[in-house]
Amino acid sequence: MAERNAPVAPLHLQRPAGAGGDPALAAYDQGVELAVAAAYQKALPLLTTPARAELVSTLARHHAAHAATLGGLAGTKAVSVPSPSFAAALATMVAALRTEAEVLHLASVLEGELAATHQYLLENLQTGPARRAVATMLPVEGGHAAVLGVTLGEPVVDVVPKAFQSHQGFVDPAQHGAG
Repeated sequence: MAERNAPVAPLHLQRPAGAGGDPALAAYDQGVELAVAAAYQKALPLLTTPARAELVSTLARHHAAHAATLGGLAGTKAVSVPSPSFAAALATMVAALRTEAEVLHLASVLEGELAATHQYLLENLQTGPARRAVATMLPVEGGHAAVLGVTLGEPVVDVVPKAFQSHQGFVDPAQHGAG
């Protein structure tokens, strides 16, 4: 994602510990999703444009829904609160926000990082149900990042998460033609 002029910097999510298999990975991601949903709720008062406030409110609901799905996958390892360290970092960033554009910028960065986190999980999850659930979340986060970037007036090429900008594995029209 292109760097933007705003007083927030991307947070780089820490990889979860490898032990615990799919339930541990799902619980990790559940805590991350809960932290993002809470951060968006805290930032809502800064959004003065009704449509933008509704956008961020909708994103918060999506993350709460993702967290619920991940909790089901986590089973007994499910969490009920946001990831403490990630929530603390987000709280500091949200407290520094002053404008609507800064809120949207932070949300755009977070959505790109969530897309990358889901990609990481897809590479490490072992069971079909967990992979299917996370595979449905990945494009949602990428779409969120794109919508937020375009809302900020950025060119699409700069807002689509890099994971979606690769053509590796594409069906080559030179090999398969149009008819």
